[in-house]
Amino acid sequence: MRVKPGAVGNILAQYGVPDGWEPKLVGDLARIIGGATPDTDVRPYWTGGTIPWATPTDITKNNTKWISDTADHLTELGLNSCSATLLPVGTILYTSRATIGAKAIAATSMTTNQGFASFIVNGQTDGEFLFYYLDLLTPVFTRLGAGTTFLEVSKREMRRVQCALPPLPEQKSIARILDAVDVAIERTRTAIATAEKLKRGLMQQALNRCSKAKSPVERLDKVAEVGSGVTLGKDLTGSATIELPYLRVANVQDGFLDLNEIKTVKIKPAEIDKYQLATGDVLLTEGGDIDKLGRGAVWSGEITPCLHQNHIFRVRADRTKLDPHFLATLIGSEYGKRFFLRIAKRTTNLASINKTQLSSFPVILPKLTEQESVVNLLAGVDRLIKTKEAAFHLLEKLKRGLMQDLLTGRVRIKLPAPSSGNGVARSRP
Repeated sequence: MRVKPGAVGNILAQYGVPDGWEPKLVGDLARIIGGATPDTDVRPYWTGGTIPWATPTDITKNNTKWISDTADHLTELGLNSCSATLLPVGTILYTSRATIGAKAIAATSMTTNQGFASFIVNGQTDGEFLFYYLDLLTPVFTRLGAGTTFLEVSKREMRRVQCALPPLPEQKSIARILDAVDVAIERTRTAIATAEKLKRGLMQQALNRCSKAKSPVERLDKVAEVGSGVTLGKDLTGSATIELPYLRVANVQDGFLDLNEIKTVKIKPAEIDKYQLATGDVLLTEGGDIDKLGRGAVWSGEITPCLHQNHIFRVRADRTKLDPHFLATLIGSEYGKRFFLRIAKRTTNLASINKTQLSSFPVILPKLTEQESVVNLLAGVDRLIKTKEAAFHLLEKLKRGLMQDLLTGRVRIKLPAPSSGNGVARSRP
């Protein structure tokens, strides 16, 4: 098929029409249905409702291909009061405003608000194939989006986008392959969550043992030196300076350091020792999102020399009393988070702590051998988590490659003989 100049969308212009595939408009693949919101002040539309009513937030919070429930529900009266449609099982819920392209397949009958363009497939389109194919179409939909406050793509524009559709058996084979990768991704994600839960449980057990053994508790500043970092933007005109790398808040994450982007700062040579990091320093952020308050990690000398800015605290433990990795684990535990949330200065979504508050952190001090035992045990779980995370990222990379190859027809599937009836079973909720 020759694409006409100015044709809507560029899928065909970019990938062409593979042999045996048919040029189509998106509107040929499925019915595209919008949603609506009943009057929120009329309680009979909502109270006691049993019909799931999806908003884009329900989709963005959903971690699986399928969605079976939502935060809010409508009554039959509420559904009939507006232009919302009760969508059948298998409908692809696709967000079409603000966030364009978040999606999930309805595992039960449900409806949506007006932030959706939901796809009800017809007999020539496989629903799970279309679920994946929409990822290829989303960049086109996004370019067609309009709006001043947020992007929104109309159902009319979506229907007019050109694409190419493989025969139904090939669609089903493509969907089975991608679904199998999704199953592996979901199992790996579950394994990571299980390992993280195990780590939290082991840390709590360790704290419980310390409590039963009546381990001493000391203020942090009694067993460590707490230091602030270099202030940025100071006028150093006329002063001799040296330019060195430094860590920003963005570099210090919860339990690890992100060193992909390191910036530099000019500093007087006489101040280098004051702000230079040493191996074993525990780094903590001054503030930010409430759930990230007190996040930190142990510095292992990855960059030498390296400084830290004033929104990052550096805690240098007295190694005769305190293992820095034990301290970092203690601070990152529920015990530590509860302390920081209790003392922090808080606004609506943000929180912060100062040096005085951090210095008062009550450090549980079992014997060094016990601290090292806890650290070694949790390090084993951390290695397991990192292994699973690496596998997760590899699977995601594999999926992206397969989608690009299979959904564009760059790689074709050799279909089994019609009589074989064999195939990979699809996952369902």
